[in-house]
Amino acid sequence: SNDFRNPLPTDLRSLRQPEMAESQNQGLLAEPRPQLRRGETALEVAELQQKMTPSPLVYIQPVIQLGLAVACFYIAFAVRPLETYDQPWSMWYKVEGAVTLIQMLLSLAMLRGAMAIATNDKVLKAYVYTEQERSEEELKEAAQAIMEDKAALGGMLAMGAEGCCFCLVTVFDFAWLIYAVVLDTQNDHCSKMTTCLWWVLGTSCVLNCVAQCIMKKVTPQVPPDQPNP
Repeated sequence: SNDFRNPLPTDLRSLRQPEMAESQNQGLLAEPRPQLRRGETALEVAELQQKMTPSPLVYIQPVIQLGLAVACFYIAFAVRPLETYDQPWSMWYKVEGAVTLIQMLLSLAMLRGAMAIATNDKVLKAYVYTEQERSEEELKEAAQAIMEDKAALGGMLAMGAEGCCFCLVTVFDFAWLIYAVVLDTQNDHCSKMTTCLWWVLGTSCVLNCVAQCIMKKVTPQVPPDQPNP
């Protein structure tokens, strides 16, 4: 009669109980509780925001541009070309100083915009979701939250517009520098103003190389893998 009440022998039942307990534990490990995941996400976002805080040295490029602009304006107003030459060097330095100032302002705007986007909590949350290998639905919700965030979306659009303006100004500046080289190659060029020109260009190249090396070390790395909205 005992065999009908207990179809499985006692030893087999005792063997199956640890297997059932192990399968239940695996299920709990595979599907963490939502509250725990939210807590981990908030902690990782806070850590990334601290990591993305920029160093003051990231502004070294605009500072160099400001110094070059001041140098150009000083040459334009304080250094006079020789009276025997009628080349428009004063005008060239004035325009170059104004262009350099515009490049400085655009660099500052793009740098601040990039740092604001990199520290945006919704952008960082989307990155953390990707690292946590969340479901496709959760990734889409995170991407949608970024598109609905006026600060993040406005910052992206502003950076795009500023980048286009910076490219246009840089193209003009390149053409303006070629014009200065053409003036220098003429037989009747003013050696006094062309000497200033090569001092400014040489100093600019050296300082920009130093600035690029410094910025590579101090610029925080923006998370590269953002979900595509």
